[in-house]
Amino acid sequence: MIEMDLCRIIVERYYCDIYNFCNYNLNDSSAAEDCAQETFLELFRKRDKLYFTENILTWLTLTAKNVIKRYRNANQYEHEDISDYADKIQDTSDFNHNPMSIIYDNLSPAEAEMLIKYIYCKNTKEKEALAEVNNISPGALYVKISRIKKKLRNNINNKQ
Repeated sequence: MIEMDLCRIIVERYYCDIYNFCNYNLNDSSAAEDCAQETFLELFRKRDKLYFTENILTWLTLTAKNVIKRYRNANQYEHEDISDYADKIQDTSDFNHNPMSIIYDNLSPAEAEMLIKYIYCKNTKEKEALAEVNNISPGALYVKISRIKKKLRNNINNKQ
């Protein structure tokens, strides 16, 4: 069992290492901070079952790796790549050589603009800012973007 005081010492000693590990794997400082904090929450939750050994950093790193996996699974939309659809759009001959027409034929200008801005968001903070500008929550933004992408996929599939 690891006592609470020892947990605090472990956090102080290894927080930067775990944060850097998360940031390296996620390339997103906000997500890395969340994952590092979640890793140490796991330490606090499981401290009754753990013993302090020289392998505590290994345990923290493996826990961080699992937290990162859960984070990525919960946030797959951030990693979804719609560039696969670019080839389909360009190869389709019935669009009068204007690949962007598929967007404007099926989306409102506001939806097209939102999708383009969303695609260019580099991290979670930028997506949160985009949601705020549109007066919606980040969750609602994700749902809206998912629906827009679904419209595009359906239109691409229907045009083929």
